[in-house]
Amino acid sequence: MRLEALRGKTVLVTGASGFIGRVLSARLREIEGLRLVLLSRSGSSFEAPGAHWIDADLNKLTAGHFDPFGIDIAIHLAAFIPKSVAEADDADAVYAANINGMRRLLDSLPNHLQRFVFISSVDVYAPDSTHCLSERTPTAPATLYAASKLFGETLTRVVAEQRGWGHVILRLGHIYGEGEHACAKLIPATIERLLAGEPPRVHGSGDELRDFLHVRDAAEAIARAAAHPDPGLGTMNVVSGRSLSVRSLIHLLAKLCGWNGEIEYVDAPRSGRSFCFNNVRMKTMLGEWDQVDLHTGLLREIAERKERRHAA
Repeated sequence: MRLEALRGKTVLVTGASGFIGRVLSARLREIEGLRLVLLSRSGSSFEAPGAHWIDADLNKLTAGHFDPFGIDIAIHLAAFIPKSVAEADDADAVYAANINGMRRLLDSLPNHLQRFVFISSVDVYAPDSTHCLSERTPTAPATLYAASKLFGETLTRVVAEQRGWGHVILRLGHIYGEGEHACAKLIPATIERLLAGEPPRVHGSGDELRDFLHVRDAAEAIARAAAHPDPGLGTMNVVSGRSLSVRSLIHLLAKLCGWNGEIEYVDAPRSGRSFCFNNVRMKTMLGEWDQVDLHTGLLREIAERKERRHAA
């Protein structure tokens, strides 16, 4: 997949200040001749030479925000993403950003838009412990957040068809890497405990499987989907295709952090879901590249967290 297809295009990235948005913006800035427009409700939160910033909340968007730029491709990352399990059913936050905010964005984009890239989540899938989850796996979102992502997928398809846009829906898996410290997720939470001299924790047996993809590889997949010549790519998983048990991951983190103590096992009321994902469609449609291996990616995240702790 040749990203040179994006030369001469004006690409909008919403949620540009977020975990994935920052990395994606950096990847797109590497493409010569690409004009980049970054949308964030917090404004220009990092250096992006040559990019144009739009400081606006999704719910306050109008066509006037985009008219000066002539947007060709829109990549919609902005969303309410729960930072903990308890937030996944926050009705007000989910509705404001993921439903009403997305509708305002779609209404504000120009009719000449060539492609709309919607960033969804593997959380839309129904539980299935016996098969790897593919794009054909039935959906059954278990939270309001996941349900809003599935709604966003349908809204994308309907609006794109009505307005003659190309579109693609990317269901991102468990994305990790530098910059995810704001989320109370397994990897940053475990790194924080280890660096604080506290024993890492495994809730339950730790046998449940997870599929981890580095944020730089997620950004690469998004950029390739935006550049793809097929206007109707449809839906695809953006995952590594390799699963690892939670227990194995925590043992690896302990080793990389130089932890020589015991690992703390905490009783859990039930085991978490295991995830195994099929990424054949992603590799077929977007091609393959040298991905960041888990060992290297974790070392990078640990180093970044150490720097932040030292700076604090």
